[in-house]
Amino acid sequence: MNLLLNLHRFPLWVRASLFGFSVYVLVQTSMRIGDNKPGAEATTPFDIEFTYNLGHQFLYGFFTLTLLMLLPANLPQKVKTWVWLPLLVCFLGMMDEWNQSYRFRGSGMNDVGSDVLGAMHILLLALWFSKARKPWQTAVLISTQVWIGVTWNMIVVYAPDPPLPFLPSGQ
Repeated sequence: MNLLLNLHRFPLWVRASLFGFSVYVLVQTSMRIGDNKPGAEATTPFDIEFTYNLGHQFLYGFFTLTLLMLLPANLPQKVKTWVWLPLLVCFLGMMDEWNQSYRFRGSGMNDVGSDVLGAMHILLLALWFSKARKPWQTAVLISTQVWIGVTWNMIVVYAPDPPLPFLPSGQ
């Protein structure tokens, strides 16, 4: 069962509306004003700052899924997709972080890494579900993805964040 093929059965206006909604959500979350005060960083796993950062993976994963719904269904099986789509998400993530830096919010490369990881999760799932698999194999894949996502999020929240190359390091 090809999951993307099934998603392509939705009318184009539905798929385009979902893509538009994903772009709208990305823009709205990027435009949110922050307070950037000391002590606002995460102190325990799964507190609000941890959840905000985990949202990068979900938001850009949703964006990637809706983009794939507009493009041909066999795209995840092509090697070039595994290059241009993460690069597109990386560029959008850097623009998002650049925008956030002017809105009193923290910005750094770790968040861009989270954005790309979310896109890679969706690409892997789209490729995985293009063929029939045994349920236990799918459970192993999804649990591994969850483990990778949460582990990366802990690194992002608790490790120093490399600054973006085009912003002063104080922002």
